[in-house]
Amino acid sequence: MSPIRYSIEVMNKRVFNLGNRFYKSLTEDHFYEDAGNYDYIDGLGLDPTIKRDCRFDLDCDFSQPMDLSFDFGNFTCMWVGQEHKLEHTYKLINTFHTEDNEILDDVVEKFCEYYAPKLNRLVCIYGDKMGNYKGGNTRWTQFETIERILLKHGFRVHFEYSGDVDHLDRHDYINQLLRQENKRLPSIEFNKANCKDAKIALETTQMIDGKKDKRPERQNIEQKHAPHYGDALDYLLYPKFKGLEKGSMDHDRAGAR
Repeated sequence: MSPIRYSIEVMNKRVFNLGNRFYKSLTEDHFYEDAGNYDYIDGLGLDPTIKRDCRFDLDCDFSQPMDLSFDFGNFTCMWVGQEHKLEHTYKLINTFHTEDNEILDDVVEKFCEYYAPKLNRLVCIYGDKMGNYKGGNTRWTQFETIERILLKHGFRVHFEYSGDVDHLDRHDYINQLLRQENKRLPSIEFNKANCKDAKIALETTQMIDGKKDKRPERQNIEQKHAPHYGDALDYLLYPKFKGLEKGSMDHDRAGAR
């Protein structure tokens, strides 16, 4: 267990960095607990061989599509987001990342296994220009790798290229979303249990010289607590909600494969 995780889970300390935080409007109120589907869980009994999947999660709407957003590199991570229109919320319901000796393929396979029981198979993919580059020793780009695995598991895929967005523009806009300044847009909420490593990353990411401080990505710390998860979140929230403001988002579009 990392020192930061120990401070939170054992010592019950808050680790919000009090410096110039990139996600300065992020508070504990954005994280919800008690998202377990206990009607389903209690019906399973005590069988230790049962593996957790999306049926354990009360905040997974089986009838609605999901958004997946990636940050690529030696450490790869992804968010799973979903609109909950009746509650007027957008929920980040899960995260996945590479562990030792894993690659992008492993992250996508973990997602597919976890959400195998889900009925609506449409996923919308977000990520930056790195997704158009080939990984090591492969003929496929990162996005093509994601698509091939998802299609193999019966998902339908639509791509939303996130593009390059200035750090200050990301910072300003996403903090506006977190403060819910535009009441027409849903509130942003995070599953505290499923996003615990990403929570640490968001809370401890700082700014330096008007940009996100990326130095922790080159330091000897657990990379799941470096700014990678924040980048993947930026690639999702910025284009998605800018699009909603323009009335241009329609997940169930004909272009999905």
